[in-house]
Amino acid sequence: MSLRWCVHELGFRAAVRRVRELGVSAVELCGMSGPDVDWWRDEGAGSGLTAVSVHAPCPDGSDASRQYPGDWFLDDDPQRRAAAVSYAVDSIRFARQAGIRHVVYHLGSYQRRELFTALVDAVDAGGPQCRAARQARGAYLQGVEQAATAVRDRLRSTVERLLTEAGEDVVVCLENRYRHDQAPSPAGVVALAEEFRSPALGYWHDTGHEAAQRHLGVWDNGAADAALQLLAGMHLHDCGGVDDHRPPGEGYYDFSPILARRAPSMPLVLELASSASAERVLAGIAFLDRLARTGRR
Repeated sequence: MSLRWCVHELGFRAAVRRVRELGVSAVELCGMSGPDVDWWRDEGAGSGLTAVSVHAPCPDGSDASRQYPGDWFLDDDPQRRAAAVSYAVDSIRFARQAGIRHVVYHLGSYQRRELFTALVDAVDAGGPQCRAARQARGAYLQGVEQAATAVRDRLRSTVERLLTEAGEDVVVCLENRYRHDQAPSPAGVVALAEEFRSPALGYWHDTGHEAAQRHLGVWDNGAADAALQLLAGMHLHDCGGVDDHRPPGEGYYDFSPILARRAPSMPLVLELASSASAERVLAGIAFLDRLARTGRR
């Protein structure tokens, strides 16, 4: 389970205790400060939790404004880009020291949120195939492609730096994003894999992000199938419309096909919103257990 569920409300150490109280034994680390790194190293083993992945930036060196360095990689400000890379590299170094193999990354934003919002509004008003939605979708996809082309070299240099740092003992896991104007997309992961051909590069599949993009008609099945050949782990959460990070079973996502792709020992991480109560979290875990045992919801 991801500490995302409660780390920003409780702080890292209290979040570790809260997740352990649920009976969870494996966790994805996030939301750490510098002192938390020392605490995890010295006392983490006694928490009863095993860390299976790290969600970068972790440790998080950003300031109290809670701005997210994971979206600075493509920023026009070179200082912010450099800070993002620094935090990203620190995440790999922490993972290596802690013996955690998988580090999950977002790679930035193309800053086309207004086109995303227009598409959501059109789909909500008339459905994904109404005329307004088709027009909004076309404008969104065109705008994203133009923006992505303009910053492609920034994306490439970021990934090259991460793979160099990862070496042979850490996997740089690139996660599909919630919005199509955020990087990387499955197609972007495939392009980077073909360019670098590195065993240190993997794909981290997020089910709720897939579902939200399917709802809007911007999910690319062919690119996703190609990216899934690189599958290293998953974030599991449900989605209704574009409302994601719900406990499994509360939305419309069909988990069976993606779970069938799981290799033995591959990390599966439940990534839920802080609004989910402990009871809802446990119901989501029970839903996935039942699905794994019986193949039925």
